[in-house]
Amino acid sequence: MSQYAILQNNVVINVCAWDGVSPYAPPTGCTLVQSDSCGIGDIYDPLTQTFSKPAGS
Repeated sequence: MSQYAILQNNVVINVCAWDGVSPYAPPTGCTLVQSDSCGIGDIYDPLTQTFSKPAGS
């Protein structure tokens, strides 16, 4: 199992463990990105495919 970020507007709103194979659909308006180091509130940059902490954290 890998950890996945559940993103809404490129912000991590939750994380989950998923095997990447079993049927699963993220909530409406959300996407999944595999990451073993992100946390709730982190910001995802799709151009660099990296996560960062929000300003002031």
